[in-house]
Amino acid sequence: MNESQIKAKYSADRFRPVLISEVTRMSMGNYCVAGWDIHARCMVRPLQSSGANWKLMPYPSRSSPSSNGTSVADRSVFAVGHLVNCVPSGRRNTVYPHATEDLLLSAAPSLLESFDETTTYGLLLPATFQSIPQLVGRPLIDGKYLPDGTTCSSLGGVRTARRRVSFIEDSFGKLRLQLQDIDNVVYHLPATLRLAATLFLARRRGCRAILWSP
Repeated sequence: MNESQIKAKYSADRFRPVLISEVTRMSMGNYCVAGWDIHARCMVRPLQSSGANWKLMPYPSRSSPSSNGTSVADRSVFAVGHLVNCVPSGRRNTVYPHATEDLLLSAAPSLLESFDETTTYGLLLPATFQSIPQLVGRPLIDGKYLPDGTTCSSLGGVRTARRRVSFIEDSFGKLRLQLQDIDNVVYHLPATLRLAATLFLARRRGCRAILWSP
């Protein structure tokens, strides 16, 4: 299915389809979700109506408050390649650069359908750039960050040759993605994908990875 077919199937007057591109594990069991807004053709960060990230349960359940007041959502909805329907709350965050893509929702998204890796890759290409400065619109400070209040993009992808990407372990034992973009600048980025960490550790230990979903 291509973008035009998705737009026809999920019309803008009834749906806000977002293709999930990343699910990042944060601290304290929170997850940050990013995706490509099909109709708006821009990256968005679906958040709770409060502006908080998501607590994800490993089994289907309706969105409900947890003990700390954070909504609990079904983890199976939030996966790369899933097309979800988002219902905006009408509220906005004001702190940039994250406010550029923050999309506060009135409830947890619902799953519309899922796509395979090839289809997902093709649909996400418009959200990719050849370097990180192209992505955010300016160079990063020390190649790592931008100060709060900077009006620019904070989400997107970098497309590059496979030989320019590798996983390494830093001096603290943290898994990092080593990326060399088209500007020949080398970045060491946090690797937040559980699958990547599992495969990397298995290869380093000389054993076969056993993959499972928590």
